[in-house]
Amino acid sequence: MEIKINRKSKIALYIQIENQIKNIIYSKILSKNYTLPSERQLANTLKVNRSTIIKAYEELKEKGLIDSNARRGTYISFCDNHEENYHKKCLFWDEIYSNREVIHQIIYNELCKGIIKDSSKEKYKKIINKLCLNGAEGIVLGCTEIPLLIKQEDVNIPIFDTTAIHAVSAVELALD
Repeated sequence: MEIKINRKSKIALYIQIENQIKNIIYSKILSKNYTLPSERQLANTLKVNRSTIIKAYEELKEKGLIDSNARRGTYISFCDNHEENYHKKCLFWDEIYSNREVIHQIIYNELCKGIIKDSSKEKYKKIINKLCLNGAEGIVLGCTEIPLLIKQEDVNIPIFDTTAIHAVSAVELALD
């Protein structure tokens, strides 16, 4: 894995590193489960502070591209070459189901009470990003409260606000 950084660039070093690893993953130069260098190893190789690598790896983890654990180290977790649509559907449902408690807690304990937290928005965005990485082409906001938290400008995928869709349809029907 070859990473080159430009110390004269206005782009932060961690972003340069993140972008290059992201490109390596997307171009499938390295496969899923490939073990990346440790933070310390990569920092020594690139002659940067270890905190720079930690930040780059954190950003990649946030996007669902890499993961780490004490036994395996840091490894590529993203893979977009699923054999069947069924497998993709399972990934979607697994992602949603595994976050069901978080989703419900935010809806019922916050949004229904008029409480809107940036931390909750970030949790939703993280879930949406993981769904995108697994092939989602759009997100349906099927609860009337979710649009209070997530707007189109918050994500890079089309969202469908069912409350707005129903309201527009009702007005159009009434006007016809």
